[in-house]
Amino acid sequence: QTTRLDYPTLTKEELLELPIGEWADAEQGYLWLWATNSKDRRTGEPILKMAFDLMEQWGFTFYTTITWNKRTGPCPFGPYQIVTEHVLFGYKGKVAFDRSTLGKMQTYFTETPTIHSAKPDSFYQQIAMYFDGPRLDVFSRQVRDGYDGWGNQYGTLTVDTKRPRTLEAVPLLTS
Repeated sequence: QTTRLDYPTLTKEELLELPIGEWADAEQGYLWLWATNSKDRRTGEPILKMAFDLMEQWGFTFYTTITWNKRTGPCPFGPYQIVTEHVLFGYKGKVAFDRSTLGKMQTYFTETPTIHSAKPDSFYQQIAMYFDGPRLDVFSRQVRDGYDGWGNQYGTLTVDTKRPRTLEAVPLLTS
């Protein structure tokens, strides 16, 4: 069984070619890279490994991992219910944190997800509160105050999109 996504995806090779490092400020830039606990359907490579490879290719140095506790998640074929998603935080250039922000964010937060792949607005609000400068949300579907968005689905969701009460039935394919 595979999950059907409601958006197209890129291969690792295609992601590696994105000019993310060029879009960031060379003197001081930050990257928050979302990564799930799953494996690439095509290659079987863990998404977390792929995320570390992307960060390195784009010219960022890993700093820490932030974990999103979603409170709920799939448990289709194993003993663990997947209730977390991760954000790799990295920097490019000179790292210089404002002293007044030190220790203000934690490496763990809890938010109930809304719809598939929509990220919690509270996380983005914290970034905007503690990190100055322009912000670009790549592959964003939501429009957020203080962020520019980029991706073929940008603007298709709002930050207050709610989880549907019922899921649409997906027709089964028969031969």
